[in-house]
Amino acid sequence: MTDSDKSKQQLMQELQVQRARLVDLEAQVERATAALRDSEERFHLLLEASFEGIVIHDKGTILLANALFA
Repeated sequence: MTDSDKSKQQLMQELQVQRARLVDLEAQVERATAALRDSEERFHLLLEASFEGIVIHDKGTILLANALFA
């Protein structure tokens, strides 16, 4: 059934469903972003609290190093 064959009521119902889906997806993105932020913070705290020098590199290019390594 094409949009031109649907009634205004059907289209409004579909729009409502899609808006609810969008709200759910936005909430999922917010939760994932907050979880990522928390994970990054824990990672950096562990990195800086380490008693050893730590470096992360990619093919010899230093991407990240803690204070003890630097």
